[in-house]
Amino acid sequence: MTTMSVDDLVALNDSGGSVAVVILPERVLLDRCLESLRLQQDALVAEKTLVAEQSGDNWHDGAFNATDAAARMVSSQADGVRKMSGLPVVASPDDDEKRVTAGSLVTFVQGSETFEILLVGNVGLYRDDTGLSLCSVGSPLSRVLLGLRVGDVSSFRGQSVRVTGLKQSRLGALVEANLALYA
Repeated sequence: MTTMSVDDLVALNDSGGSVAVVILPERVLLDRCLESLRLQQDALVAEKTLVAEQSGDNWHDGAFNATDAAARMVSSQADGVRKMSGLPVVASPDDDEKRVTAGSLVTFVQGSETFEILLVGNVGLYRDDTGLSLCSVGSPLSRVLLGLRVGDVSSFRGQSVRVTGLKQSRLGALVEANLALYA
C-alpha cells in the first residue's frame, strides 16, 4: 500500500499526474464493501447451485439465468472495489489544514452560485451521501480546487471559482454512516 501525504497529493495534482486515490478512512469502508460483496457472491453461488439441481423447466431456466446475471454484476462490482484497494492512500487532512485536499468539505462560488462539496476518493464507494454533495478527488472540478485556500480564485469551465469556506472533519462521519450500512 502506497501512502502519500497531503503535500504529496497537492504536488502530484500540480504536476498534472493522476490523483486517483483512496483516503485513509476509506480503507475500512473498502474492506467492508469487499466483504459484503463476497457474502453476496457466496449466496448467489449457493442459489445458482440449488436452481441448477432442480428440474429444467422454463421457470428454473429463467431463475438460473437471472441468478447468473446477478452473480456477474456482483463480481464486476467486487473487481471495481479491488481496483480501488490498489490505489495510493492519502492521509486524511489535519483539522488545521488550510488547503483544499482529499477529505475537504469545500464551499466555493462559481458565477453567481455557491456550492459545497466533499472531496472523496471515489463517489461510487458510498451508498449514502448523508446529504452532502460528493466529488471524486480525480474529477476535473476537484483538480481545480486541490491546493487552493480560502480566498483563492481559479477557473473552471470558463468561469471564475473562489473558495469561500473549508472544513476538514466531515469525511469521518460520512465513512462511519456508510460503514453502518454494511453491518
